[in-house]
Amino acid sequence: MDPKFAFSFDRESFQGQYATRQQAVDAAMALLPTRTELPDAVFVGRWIDPSLNTEGHAENIIETLRDRWNSSDTTFLEKVSDQQLADLDAEIDRTIRTWLTKHDLAPRPTSVRAVSEQPVQNTHSVAAPAHGLETSIIGRP
Repeated sequence: MDPKFAFSFDRESFQGQYATRQQAVDAAMALLPTRTELPDAVFVGRWIDPSLNTEGHAENIIETLRDRWNSSDTTFLEKVSDQQLADLDAEIDRTIRTWLTKHDLAPRPTSVRAVSEQPVQNTHSVAAPAHGLETSIIGRP
């Protein structure tokens, strides 16, 4: 799956799914004006997809196919190489993940890793002095 990034203002509750780390930072910064309290930093991390355990099924499937094979040919699937087994495993994994996504059944990510911190600049501006007023140099009238 493509990496998805999220942001947090407290490093505990993350939100959003963004394609890049920068997009997550930008989304968090856009929300700053709506917050009652300005955080010191925005935290951005990568969602970790939960393990679906979709790999490692090829050997069992080949075993089942051999057991169900009703033929006098006892060599059916007896010489499957390690590479062929790995290829079948990869196809099964891809198929299961595609099916889960297609039917919106894939579990949602729940943990975030590789968290970085983006300091938040205090953007409160100071009003400029009124026109015609000048400040004096310390020690001079």
